[in-house]
Amino acid sequence: MSQVEVLTAHGPVQFENELISCSPLSTSSHPSSDQNLTNALINRLLSAPQHFLRAADAVSAAAGHDEIIIPGLPPLHHGHPDIHLRNGVIRATQLSVDGEPDAEKAFFVADLSYTLQQHLKWKKFLPEIHPFYAVKCNPDPYILRLLAALGTGFDCASNGEISQVLSLGVDPSRVIFANPCKATSFVRQSAKSGVDMMTFDNTDELYKISRAHPNAKLIVRILTDDSKSLCRLGLKFGAPLVTVPFLLMKAKELNLDVIGVSFHVGSGCYDSAAYADAIRRARSAFDMGKEAGYEFTLLDVGGGFEDAMFEMAASILMESINTYFPVRDNLRIIAEPGRYYVAKAFSLAVNIIARRAPPSIEGDSQDIEADPEQPKVMCK
Repeated sequence: MSQVEVLTAHGPVQFENELISCSPLSTSSHPSSDQNLTNALINRLLSAPQHFLRAADAVSAAAGHDEIIIPGLPPLHHGHPDIHLRNGVIRATQLSVDGEPDAEKAFFVADLSYTLQQHLKWKKFLPEIHPFYAVKCNPDPYILRLLAALGTGFDCASNGEISQVLSLGVDPSRVIFANPCKATSFVRQSAKSGVDMMTFDNTDELYKISRAHPNAKLIVRILTDDSKSLCRLGLKFGAPLVTVPFLLMKAKELNLDVIGVSFHVGSGCYDSAAYADAIRRARSAFDMGKEAGYEFTLLDVGGGFEDAMFEMAASILMESINTYFPVRDNLRIIAEPGRYYVAKAFSLAVNIIARRAPPSIEGDSQDIEADPEQPKVMCK
């Protein structure tokens, strides 16, 4: 599958055969013209190579950065994503007419400006909470490069994800191994990579970590109510509060350093009240930590953030944090947003190669295409 990566539109833009005026893209927290937003993206992608881009990797193909080439990756383009989507369809049609093999191959267009705007919105409504992007949600290399340059952390669930992030020059301290059930070899490799923060929710994990990474900074993941989420992660992960004292006692016996508490209300949470209940449970876990002899300094509020309800969720979350953690001078708060950053950033174009009609009209000659060789493309 091929792909096209897009910055953002500025001024009138053109399909291959028509001119369209694009409305400016802006955010309430950072009103700007399309050109300013484009420049911000370019600066992030090119001006801080020490963060994510090796020196000389990026080459501007034309004055004004009309196209940016990074070896091994698709080129970056200006323009509205819909324009590149339609141009791709037009090119596919022409390739098919010319008899080009694989002309019907699907492709997608990624709008990086959407991810940037989502980050600006996050900083406006949750300025105290540092986002650690959930790599498993979408590991697109440009998304990772952009977020690395924006200063986010990264929530990784496998060695592969950790390697991909660290290969961009991201410091290991900006990575959390947020998988409570890891293979021992994964834990050992995490230690070699310098990734110390990791979650656990069972005693088996504690024994593995004590053998393979005894200097790890551990976060106990607690179970929350995720019944109002599209993906209920609590079916697999999370320690019930009643088991937390025993887990902390075992960690103490193994001389392991537990630094905080994490939870996840489920991927795609449509009940913002779930965050309030989760924060209440986290407060209880913090108190259990104190009784076990720990002084927790980190609260991980997980993911589940939906763009349509983000402002409401952010308000409830901060209100709950203020209620249960009124004094937080020594408390670091992080989150693990995934789909929030990328759910609307990608458009996929696929070729329709067949249709299934009801039997009553399947043989209707009027429904036969005049030119069945021409590709028909559906965009989603």
